[in-house]
Amino acid sequence: MAIRDKSGLSPQMKAIKNSELSKPERFQRLHQYRENNIRRYYAKYGKNLAEKEAAEKEIRQREAEIAANLKKLPQLKKEFFAKLESKRLETETKNAKKEKLIQDIREYLGYDVDPGDIRFQEVLLKKEEEDKLKRRHRSKRNF
Repeated sequence: MAIRDKSGLSPQMKAIKNSELSKPERFQRLHQYRENNIRRYYAKYGKNLAEKEAAEKEIRQREAEIAANLKKLPQLKKEFFAKLESKRLETETKNAKKEKLIQDIREYLGYDVDPGDIRFQEVLLKKEEEDKLKRRHRSKRNF
């Protein structure tokens, strides 16, 4: 059922109440064609209507952009979580390698050493040099 209007307001007054622009009216009398009336009329119907249409067009464009981005959302979520998982695996492998290196150095020294200790650092450098030599030897064998 349509909403009944019991206010008795004219269409122009309803438009003012609802902050809408009503249809432009023609001037009825000659004295209404004064400069200040024409300026007021232009301000109400001329440029403001164009601004309103431009704002609505901008809103429609933004809504279309949002809808397009929402269609991409599942794929972007998959990519994001895959990237997150790969970073997690990478950090786990780095931590595992570091722990293995620390364990190897502790076994080499024969006792538990803090990784910040000077002796630990010396053995670490020695171990890295040995690894470089092993890699060079392997690469020379492959060629």
